Amino acid sequence: ETHRPGTELRPPRARRAAMASPRPAASGSNLESALQAIVDRRRGRGLLRTLSVRPPGHVDFCSNDYMGLAASHELVREIDEEVAAYRREQSLVGSGDCGLGSTGSRLLTGNSRYYEDTEQMLAAFHNAESALLFNSGFDANFAIFAYLPQPGDFVVFDELVHASVREGMRAGRAKTVSFKHNDVDALRSALRSVRAKIVQFQQQQAQQQAQQQ
Repeated sequence: ETHRPGTELRPPRARRAAMASPRPAASGSNLESALQAIVDRRRGRGLLRTLSVRPPGHVDFCSNDYMGLAASHELVREIDEEVAAYRREQSLVGSGDCGLGSTGSRLLTGNSRYYEDTEQMLAAFHNAESALLFNSGFDANFAIFAYLPQPGDFVVFDELVHASVREGMRAGRAKTVSFKHNDVDALRSALRSVRAKIVQFQQQQAQQQAQQQ
């Protein structure tokens, strides 16, 4: 998806079209044929992606495991020891929790003392008031930009910001303004534009309050 700097984020054109005029649902063999035709077109255009397994000994240059922790034998050993200790502790108190999953939302039955202890440890380490665990960086970015900015707020962002931030801003209620990638002058221009809009909004509010009095 492309996005012109200085404009507000909107759902992608294809998504807007789908929301405006949904296609009738296909059924049975019609659906299978339609999906197969899509796969065949992608294969013909060289766009069909397939799964593969990295062979032993190959170096990983394309994942998010920047620090190589997934291949750390020391980390694996420490995790195994920590999980074993947690299971022994839960067994002593008669809990059925084996540490194999949250089992559900933390707001319902998925919370645990281990979660809370980990968050307290992280907060203390970073000298913060509190901490909150997310299952991925994508979800953390999404939550921050979807829920922290409030109506009337503006988010000014680099046009090449990560997709997780974009999706969060689309789901949020704040207005968004982009600027050209790594361009300080474009950032200044975007900030001046936002400031002008805020001043205009404040003036309109003052006029409305004066009329009501």
